[in-house]
Amino acid sequence: MSSLVFVGMFSLTNGHLVHTTTTKRSGETVNVCHTHYTTAVWCQIPPHIPAELRIYSRAGESVYADSTVVFVVAKAYIPAGDVPGDLLLEALHVAPFPGNQSEDGFDRTLPDFQWPLTFCLGTVTGASTDLPNGQISFPVSTSDYVRGSTKSTTLLCILNKAKPRWINVPVPAQGTVISFIVMCSHLTMSGHLAVNIENLVFCSTAAPSYSADRTTDSKQSSPSSKRRKYCAEAPPRVLVSGASKTVPTCAPIPSPSQVDSLETSGSLSISTNAVGPGSM
Repeated sequence: MSSLVFVGMFSLTNGHLVHTTTTKRSGETVNVCHTHYTTAVWCQIPPHIPAELRIYSRAGESVYADSTVVFVVAKAYIPAGDVPGDLLLEALHVAPFPGNQSEDGFDRTLPDFQWPLTFCLGTVTGASTDLPNGQISFPVSTSDYVRGSTKSTTLLCILNKAKPRWINVPVPAQGTVISFIVMCSHLTMSGHLAVNIENLVFCSTAAPSYSADRTTDSKQSSPSSKRRKYCAEAPPRVLVSGASKTVPTCAPIPSPSQVDSLETSGSLSISTNAVGPGSM
C-alpha cells in the first residue's frame, strides 16, 4: 500500500518519441508510443534534480517545443543515491500553458509554483532523528508503478516541531503507515531526497508487506540561455556509494567546490546519465 505522485509545473526540453512493444495478458502484442522529455524537479535548497517525464502519445499528436511549461500530475520514482539515472515521472495528466515562451514577458504570465507538491503514501522504516531548530526527520519507504514495474523510493521526511501547528502531533513510529503531502527540500549527503511535511495523516500502526503518437516532431525552438522562472535542466546527480544500504541522513548535498574535493578523495562519483548543468 503506497504511492508517490508529483503535482506541479515543469519546463520541458529535448522531446522525442519512443516506441515500445508490450504483451497483453491475452498474449497479444501491441506497439505503444510515448514522448520523453528532459525536465527538472526544483528543490527549496539547490541543487535541483534532473528528471525525465514520459507522456503517453496518441497518433497525430506533436512534440512540445523546447521551454514549453506544463502543469503535470505524475507518478514518480526517485533513485537511491548510489543508483545512476534521473528521477522518473510517469504522466497522468499534462496541460501546457499557452503563449510564446521565447518572449520576454512570458514568465510574468506564469504562476509562482516552482516547487512541486508531492503526495505520498508509505511506511516509516526507521527511528526519528532530532535536528537543529526543533526539526525531526524520519525515513519513509514508498513506491509506485513507473516505466512498467513497481519501483521503490526512500524519502527523508522533515517535521518542523518548532511550528505551533505540529507541537501536539506525535512523530510517526517505525512501522506506521502514513499519508502525507510534502515539498522537496534538498538532496542529502546520504543521497536521499529530504522533504518538508505540509500535511500528515496516520493510516495505521502496523506495517504491511512491502516490495519495493505524437508521430511528428514539431520544430523545436532553441532553449533560452537567460534565467527563466521554470527551467528544464538541472546539474548532474551526485552518486553516493552505498546509499541504498545506509540510513538516510539530513545533511544537504555539498556545494560544487565540496563535490570536487570529495571526488578527489573517492567518496563521490557523478552519474554519466544525468542532464548537463543549466542556468538556475
